[in-house]
Amino acid sequence: MSISLENEKSRKIIRMLLVSVSIVIIIFFVYQLTTYVKLRNSLVDNMQKERANFIALSSRIDSIEVLIEKIKTDSVFIEKLARENLGMVKKGEKVFKFKKIDPPIQE
Repeated sequence: MSISLENEKSRKIIRMLLVSVSIVIIIFFVYQLTTYVKLRNSLVDNMQKERANFIALSSRIDSIEVLIEKIKTDSVFIEKLARENLGMVKKGEKVFKFKKIDPPIQE
């Protein structure tokens, strides 16, 4: 009779240990799963941002390549750039500079 009680107590202890270990393992896996999901979502967001940056930079590269080709081949465009950006004029042209006058202060 006493052996049976001890055996039953041992089984209960073993059962409790197994349940406890199982709960700890389940909690661990749930934690790992949530960490994985957060990390994955963060990586997906970063990938989308980088893809958008790539598309923007590709577009910028295309427009710069068009500009380079235009500079290489279009003398009228080069003249326009020289006039607008560098203030250059052709020989014999006159440049008129106007002073900016502030409007009178009214009291």
